[in-house]
Amino acid sequence: LLGRCGAAGLAPLRELAKAPEPGTEFAVIAGLGALGPALAKDAVEALKPFLTSKDPRIAAALARALGELGPAAGPSLLGMIGHWDEQVAQEAATALGKIRPVYEEALPKLRERLMSKKPEDHWIACRALREMGEPAGALVVDLGPLLDAAETSRWAAMHALGGLGAAAREAVPALARLAEADPDPRACDEAVRALAGIGPAARPAVPTLARVLLDPKSNSGSAAQQVLIALGPEASEAIAPLAAALADPVKGAAAAEVLGKIGEKAVPALREALRGGDARAKANAARALGAVGPAAAPAGPELAALLGGQDTDAARTARYVLTSLGPAAAEGLRTLLDSPDAARRADALGLLAETGGAAKVGVPKLLALIESETPSDRGNAAMALSTIGPSISEVVPQLGQKLARANQAEAIALTLLFVDLGRYGAPGLIAGLKNPDARVRRDILSVMRRMTKPPRELQEAVEGLLQDPDPSVQKGAKTALEFMRAGPRVMAPPTAQDRAAELDRALAKLGESEVWKRKDGAAAMYGLALNRLRDPRMGPAAVALLRETDAELLHYGAITCGTLGAECADAVPELEKALDKPDQQDRLLAVMTLGRMGAAGAPGLAKALGQQDWLVRRFAAEALSGMGLEAEAAEPALRKALEDEMPEIRELAADALKRIEYERAQRK
Repeated sequence: LLGRCGAAGLAPLRELAKAPEPGTEFAVIAGLGALGPALAKDAVEALKPFLTSKDPRIAAALARALGELGPAAGPSLLGMIGHWDEQVAQEAATALGKIRPVYEEALPKLRERLMSKKPEDHWIACRALREMGEPAGALVVDLGPLLDAAETSRWAAMHALGGLGAAAREAVPALARLAEADPDPRACDEAVRALAGIGPAARPAVPTLARVLLDPKSNSGSAAQQVLIALGPEASEAIAPLAAALADPVKGAAAAEVLGKIGEKAVPALREALRGGDARAKANAARALGAVGPAAAPAGPELAALLGGQDTDAARTARYVLTSLGPAAAEGLRTLLDSPDAARRADALGLLAETGGAAKVGVPKLLALIESETPSDRGNAAMALSTIGPSISEVVPQLGQKLARANQAEAIALTLLFVDLGRYGAPGLIAGLKNPDARVRRDILSVMRRMTKPPRELQEAVEGLLQDPDPSVQKGAKTALEFMRAGPRVMAPPTAQDRAAELDRALAKLGESEVWKRKDGAAAMYGLALNRLRDPRMGPAAVALLRETDAELLHYGAITCGTLGAECADAVPELEKALDKPDQQDRLLAVMTLGRMGAAGAPGLAKALGQQDWLVRRFAAEALSGMGLEAEAAEPALRKALEDEMPEIRELAADALKRIEYERAQRK
């Protein structure tokens, strides 16, 4: 506190320093150091009595305090780097290096130590130089010979060079040689870390770093990967070897991560990988393009070609990347609209609607698909058209005539399109209300309830249907007019009795023999669970659904268990069995549900961490990272996951372990 008082605290601290009480020396030294550079001259003078102390602990504290006082403490620290205690000498060297502005008179003395034949002198000098950073660049030439010296001196030199930044560019070739060829794996790792510290100036080492990353026998691959990631576009010389490694089961994911950080320059090589035949290479290339961002737009056609293919991992990643590209993905998706595969056309139309790229494809192309004989084409094309907005109003009359002739299945997509267009879609709805099929007219009226501010001419058309020959159409027109005039009805929230009665009905349906009735019951129970209804009958019913053979019932069972959380702990054995199913979606659903089970789900998540499917491992690691001490049972599996080939899984595992340790310490 006296040290923080500035000049007012100097006098009492000086008196205390003259004859400190035993045990108070450390506090007095720290206080004088806290006075800072403004009072450095007086503080250094007051600290001089401690320079003669034979206690290395006091000497180490003194070195740290002097380091806070700036250049005025330089002479004292220079003397201390020759202290008989090695720990004190290293503390003094570190403090000397931290002085700002750099104490330039220290450089000649540090050079003398670099020229010494004693490894301990080399280490002390290198420690100071690392802290000094680029201003100490003049001594790079003196550090060079130490790179070929004995182990301790070699490591010390590499440690120093990593702190000198761009000033150490002359040492890059020598460090690259050590990173790849030093017989000591630890020295290789230290050389790579030194290159990381040098930063963009380490670009000449990029080919070497790529070889280190891809070498299955190297222990420095992860460090080399981080250097290449930091270099980003400057690492473009690594594109060719990294692209060739995308199919590698061990190194492919790391290569993709680096290529993604290299950015736009890597796009041509990644497009070529997407055209290849290897599923893993395509998935990794798509993942890398996702990291590239908007500059990956030229790869749109190759990404679109993956949709609906047999490579599910690659297709899923391609979908994510195309979505992130937004309207820029339109050119790639356009090519799929002529595909003979209906599923691929549906994917393309869905993504055009989702990304806002329909306008770039053009209204004529989408109109042609509305004329398609395939129902999914008509519905998805209408959905895509609805995202273009009022600019398609000129074709609404043409589409309205189509709605006037459409059957019940065809009509719904066009009706939704016109309703989404609001007043611009009114002419189409008016035409559709003249459809000769009463069922179509009734369906149009039902969808029109969503329109809260319909134009007057549309209301008049609906009023005309009050005299329709079909009673169901008359009733639909009356209801539609009520909604149009008063807006959507606000329903009162259900009471506790209502919810209990609804659960009774849902559980009764679950006991039926017909599958469709059980599905209705399962859906209703899941909805109640989402709305925070908790009843002791729900857990066993949800667990029973996990034993069903129908995929939809299994799905409802899993998501209901996940919503109920620890109340469904009995579901854990069934969920663990699901981890062995061949379908990836089943395994992912099991992992997500186990993640909601608290400590009971941790063993199952540990099992998932050992799966071959990287996405299952990632979901498991993510779930465990949010569980804290409840993930304690999975601790061995998490430690093993620290060596996973996927960087994001390693990071999630590390986060989970840190949280376990923190909460364990808090509990103690």
